Amino acid sequence: MSDLFSDGLDNLMKGLSNLLPKDDPTMKFLTARGTVVELKKKTEALYAEIGKMALARDGDTAYGETAVQLRELLSQMAEAQAIIDAAKGENGQSFKDLCETTTCSACGHKNPGENKFCSECGTPLGPQDCHKCGHTNPPGTNFCGNCGANLQ
Repeated sequence: MSDLFSDGLDNLMKGLSNLLPKDDPTMKFLTARGTVVELKKKTEALYAEIGKMALARDGDTAYGETAVQLRELLSQMAEAQAIIDAAKGENGQSFKDLCETTTCSACGHKNPGENKFCSECGTPLGPQDCHKCGHTNPPGTNFCGNCGANLQ
């Protein structure tokens, strides 16, 4: 979670960097922080690569309990991947396709994520912009929350 927050904050700061002069102390701090974050990521990747090389060279018995934990994690990952592969094989859908569905607020039918209208009852899916005032209304809204115009 902290990586997600940190990445989001870094992206926000990159966007703000265009607004601040390059010699501004805040800008210098933010630039340095972004550099440190990127270098840490690269360092972690190199440590991981070195670890893989050492494990391949020395064998896992040289690393005791850590190697046992690694084997267990790899086994668990293989089992989880097998479940994913089996699920994909059963219905031909990718994980993304399985996750991206929109439930119709009118009839409860699950629609593929790219649908703009319910394939069961025709109700518009997703936010609706009012044709009169442009206000964005939540899915399934019949009347605009801003001006009262009929959205149907």
